[in-house]
Amino acid sequence: MKLLQTIYVPLVLALFLSFAVQAGEELPVPGGMVGKPWAVHLEGAIPEIGDYTIVSGPAWATMSLDGVISGTPPQSGENRWEVRVDSGAFSADYTVIAEFWAR
Repeated sequence: MKLLQTIYVPLVLALFLSFAVQAGEELPVPGGMVGKPWAVHLEGAIPEIGDYTIVSGPAWATMSLDGVISGTPPQSGENRWEVRVDSGAFSADYTVIAEFWAR
């Protein structure tokens, strides 16, 4: 008799955005569910090329240098991050906004 084992893997929502904003503008991105891994790739939505960093915002999220903001939201509501793109020759700041909800 063969036993089947179910493995649950958390779904990470990774979205590639296809529109561009200007420096200083707000960038609304798709949110997700509280307690579930979440990720959004900002490259392409922000026209500048460089390293991405979070300047301020909820500490539960991290940012990769290539523009992926990710983490697991602990509570519902709107979250805002100030994100900087720095090429070494210039930098530009954006406000990333995502809404998270509980079941």
